Amino acid sequence: MIVRMGVWMPSRVSWVAAAVVFCGVLGAAAGADPAPLRAYVFRPGPAAALVAMMDASWHEESRYHDGELREIRFVRGAGARGRAKVLVTPMATLPGEELLRDDSGGRKVVEEQLADMKKAGVANDPVITDVKIGAARLVSFAATDAHTKPGEFPLATQGVLTLGGVPCTVTILNDDAGVRDEVVGLLARWAVFGAPNVITPPPEVSPVRLEALCRAGDGLACGLAHELGSRTDKPEHALQLLTAGCKAGSAFACGSLGSRYAEGDGAPKDEARAAKILAQGCDAHGSLACVNAASLAVRGRPDGAPLPAQSLALLERACGYGGDRDGVCRASGDSDAPPAAYVADQRKGCAAGDGVACRRLGWAIETGYGDAVVDVDAARAAYGKACAAHSLWGCFRQALFTADAKEQARLFDAACEAGSGPACYALAQPKFGRTAAARRTLARKACEGSIEEACADVLRSFGSASKPK
Repeated sequence: MIVRMGVWMPSRVSWVAAAVVFCGVLGAAAGADPAPLRAYVFRPGPAAALVAMMDASWHEESRYHDGELREIRFVRGAGARGRAKVLVTPMATLPGEELLRDDSGGRKVVEEQLADMKKAGVANDPVITDVKIGAARLVSFAATDAHTKPGEFPLATQGVLTLGGVPCTVTILNDDAGVRDEVVGLLARWAVFGAPNVITPPPEVSPVRLEALCRAGDGLACGLAHELGSRTDKPEHALQLLTAGCKAGSAFACGSLGSRYAEGDGAPKDEARAAKILAQGCDAHGSLACVNAASLAVRGRPDGAPLPAQSLALLERACGYGGDRDGVCRASGDSDAPPAAYVADQRKGCAAGDGVACRRLGWAIETGYGDAVVDVDAARAAYGKACAAHSLWGCFRQALFTADAKEQARLFDAACEAGSGPACYALAQPKFGRTAAARRTLARKACEGSIEEACADVLRSFGSASKPK
């Protein structure tokens, strides 16, 4: 199926960090011999990974919306260990999330949380504490519900934790303080990799301005003007925008233009012309163009027939340029095999030096597919082998799971230079200290690779400039 970006603009997308300390009081749980822990890897953004470590007594019930992570949730029922809930909430769900970016460690947000809780009735008078231990800072309070209903938790700890400049909200619901301390001991083992999306106001860009930039030769502006519906009620005008953008070298515009010729949507249906345009966009590191070229290459084949080598090669490039969108990074000739058999095949291929197999093996280990044990170190090792064999997505994931900031930046730079949109987008975040001009260039590269969040950043940069009269 030919795809387009569609209604793709993110709604203030951001992501979460992990809780690490609780007021410096971990109790006996922190010093006790740790129980065997299970790892869970969450992908709350194109250039981020959060590794949660919880023991087997917990059940993961995270919430998603339209495929995007909205809340990390772990639940434990009644038993010898005591029942509890742990909620780590993405910043994008908070109505006042911009308050998390001040120098108070999110204190204003915590004050609002406490005010809301007091309205609900608490048995004690909670005090907000601000504790910093190592690189972590937690602003929080603990309260007792004065009107607990059957089945509800009487104790709640709420706050904002900042780790390495990345804030998140944390809620611990429990029956007694001992359980709370145990929970915090577990949270202290969580880790975060990569760079967070930075929350900024939604872009407000005049279509007139985008079209003016398009006429001045900015091919990406042409593609974005089309994407935002600039006079697209007139098919000929939409085609003109995309044609101009593709001729100017925009991989983004070529991906959409090729799809129009492939489908006969606002343009005469011409699959040969579509294939040429999509190849041009794919060669320019456009993930969308690569995906559409792969789809076009399998037209007319029987349902269920294995993907031909040409399509698999195009999907591999799409994965490298744009990341794991819609499962594109899992595509393989045996992707319909039973999960355990799929993983076994990838292990065998990786052992034989197949970079693509190593990349797929890394994905299986990272996600726990086919009963593979989630192991970040093992996944990184598989991705490293994939990168050495020239798998671009392998290079990006190897970089993402590298803890040393300097080494991570070096690996991201190499992946970005080779066309990885997610790597370019990661480097465009403030964490890596690039200049404003460099960050704009990196965001443009990522947008051309079909990283939607990066396109939002590009639109903001357009909107911040003076508008033509």
